Amino acid sequence: MASAMYTPLDRATREIRLAHLAPSPNLEEQASCTLHIVSLNESPYFEALSYVWGDPKITAPIQLRASRRRSSGDVGEGPALSALPEHEFQITQWPVTTNLEASLRYLRHESEVRILWIDAICIDQSNVEERNHQVPLMKAIYSNAVLVRIWLGSPSPGSDDAMVILKQLGQGTLLSKIRLGNRRLENDDLESVIQVMRRPWWTRTWVGQELILAKRAFFHCGFSSLEWTELPGSPERNALAQKLRTAVTLDQFTPETLYFLLDHFSSLVQLETLKLTFLTQESKSTESDVSFILALGRLCSKSDDRDSIYGFLGLMSERVAHQIKPDYNMSTSEVFQDAAVHLMACSNSLTFLSLTTYTAKQGRRLPTWVPSWLSLDELEARVWIATVERLHFHDLLSACAGTAIVSKVVHGNILHLSGVHLDHIPSNGVGSVVAAAPTMTEILQVQREWRLLAGIDMPNHSSYIAGGEAIEAF
Repeated sequence: MASAMYTPLDRATREIRLAHLAPSPNLEEQASCTLHIVSLNESPYFEALSYVWGDPKITAPIQLRASRRRSSGDVGEGPALSALPEHEFQITQWPVTTNLEASLRYLRHESEVRILWIDAICIDQSNVEERNHQVPLMKAIYSNAVLVRIWLGSPSPGSDDAMVILKQLGQGTLLSKIRLGNRRLENDDLESVIQVMRRPWWTRTWVGQELILAKRAFFHCGFSSLEWTELPGSPERNALAQKLRTAVTLDQFTPETLYFLLDHFSSLVQLETLKLTFLTQESKSTESDVSFILALGRLCSKSDDRDSIYGFLGLMSERVAHQIKPDYNMSTSEVFQDAAVHLMACSNSLTFLSLTTYTAKQGRRLPTWVPSWLSLDELEARVWIATVERLHFHDLLSACAGTAIVSKVVHGNILHLSGVHLDHIPSNGVGSVVAAAPTMTEILQVQREWRLLAGIDMPNHSSYIAGGEAIEAF
């Protein structure tokens, strides 16, 4: 059901709402936003906010004003719009999550209106049809914003110093040369950096899309900020890794702290790599590219499992993204199945079937041919990503490369495929699992099972189908 605060948007002109954040020099003053409707076709001026919602049950009120008239895209900074008479607006106390409420208080100017696109405010979240329409516009929204402001959260002890350290590391400064005031770094300072890198934003579903599509991106932690290009990214990763390894010998840091710091920087490198891949290969996205994007999503937390797909549409090629229509009326299982069908159709390949790995969490809800893109713990997700990376070699493994796939889904969830009959498989078997540190007895048992399965010890099966002896093939 649509909220009375929201005037319907015109889909034909790609209308969106923008929040005009009122200025205030007082951090504790309640945040106030005014909503205005604009068309993306008119290239409106705005910034976009990237943040973590947080617990939707824990909220704080802001003053929300909704304009009944549509705005032109050439308004510039927009103070004139906020000067409309009060009867032009609906005004209410509007609940938002505490993290969003804090971001509005910290990010507002002291004397000027800041124009922002904020998903929780600018989209009527109670209107499923509007959500379905606005999600496909996310790519246009974040790529047309003059910049993206990334809110890591409110300040905490050591967070301001952590932002200073991150900036200096991005400049290539050695840890031993970094100073905070007149003192050298201590182990606790690096722990503060790690805590900033562990903030929930880094594992949020929409992170990749919002950062990668941005023309410019600024990270904010309280009043401290730095630009994405100032962070240690892929150009410096080898040098930085060497510097951090060398720093192990410095007595002011523990090896554990340096290890965790280097590990968290790997997420920056991964994002930078994905951003470069997107910029260079946007027009020729392949099945393996799409699968890799979705695989990265398994490292992310999400409040809605359907965003495992919808949260990454902006990074897919137009050809793929146009096939997958967001529909929050569908269940997670239906969304995953729909994505699998379109991935198969767009790629004309069945390689995605290699991704159908199951866990007890997902097995009962999905057809066996549909991959799950639910979140995994970090170790499981990285194994999954390694599996997806092998898809880049799928042309070498495709016995029917170039042959059109003839398929349909029957009875709602059964994949029916046409193929060529080659032969019958009379039997199959599963060998014993070899432990990480197997005993010789376990190794010999597995070998016996493999020999039995291959039939190499049976006189009437001594020849191999391709010629030669079976034992030689074994």
